[in-house]
Amino acid sequence: MEYADSNKKELEQVLKHYANDSLKLEAAKFLIRNMPAHFFYQQGREMDSIKHVLTFTDSHHYLDPKHIQKWGNYSYVDLPKIHDVQIITAEYLIENIDLAFEQWHKRPWGKYLSFHDFCEYLLPYRVGNEPLENWRKLYSATFSPLLDSIYTGSDVLEAANLVRNILKEPQFRHCTAFSLPNLGALYLIDNRFGNCRDFADLFTYVCRSIGIPCMEETNVRHYHTWNVIKDTTGMDIPFWYNTWTTFRGDTRIGDFRCGKIYRKMYALQIEEARKYVD
Repeated sequence: MEYADSNKKELEQVLKHYANDSLKLEAAKFLIRNMPAHFFYQQGREMDSIKHVLTFTDSHHYLDPKHIQKWGNYSYVDLPKIHDVQIITAEYLIENIDLAFEQWHKRPWGKYLSFHDFCEYLLPYRVGNEPLENWRKLYSATFSPLLDSIYTGSDVLEAANLVRNILKEPQFRHCTAFSLPNLGALYLIDNRFGNCRDFADLFTYVCRSIGIPCMEETNVRHYHTWNVIKDTTGMDIPFWYNTWTTFRGDTRIGDFRCGKIYRKMYALQIEEARKYVD
C-alpha cells in the first residue's frame, strides 16, 4: 500500500468490496501485493506511428525498407514508466477479478486448477508492460461464444487447440523490425502483427478470457516466446499456437533449442532473485 501514494484508497476499496468473499479477497491481495513490480511505458505519437506502420507488413512478412529506415532505431526504454499501483482503479480490478473467477468456475477443467495456479495462469490483468486496458470483457464476449459453439468437452488441451484454429484467420504477420513494449490486448485483437512475443500475448489474452490457464515462457538467448497450458494433470504443456496442433507429451517450442527457460510470472519471484544477488 505504501507504494500506492494517493491511489491507496482505490486498493482499499477493492479489499472492502470482497470483505465477505474470502477467496476473491485472497485473489485481490495477490494482485495488490505483487503490483509494485508492474508498470507500462507512457504511450506517445512516435509509438502510435510505429504501431500503425506494423500494419503495412504483408502476407509474406515483408515491410517496406523506408519504414525500417525511419523507425528501426527507435527505442522506448527511456520513456516515462507509469506504475500500476499508482493509477489502477478499484473498478478495473474488481471487473478483472470477477470475470476471471466466472470463467474459472464455468469451465469443466477449472476444478483441476488450484487457487495458487489460478492466480498465475488466469487471474493476471496484464502479460507484460502493455498499457492498462479493459480487455477481458471484450475478449470474453468475442471468443467465449466461439468456443462454446464448437466444444462442450472437458479437455483443456483440446479446447486450446480449437482456440488455435479460431485464431488462424486473420493470419498473424511476423515483423521484428522495431523495438516496442508489449503491444496490448486492444491493439492485437484487431491487428495481427508483431513478433513471437506478440503472438504469445494474443493467445494468452484469449485463453485467460475464456478460462484456459495459460502463461508465457521465453528463451532470452534466442528471443523466442511461447505459451504453456496448465493441463488437468498438473503438467505444463508448451504451446505455439501459430504453428501446429499440440498434444500431451509434446515438448516442441518452435525451431529452437532451449537451454535456460524463463517463465513470465505475475508474482514477485523474491527467492529466485536472491540467487543472483547472494
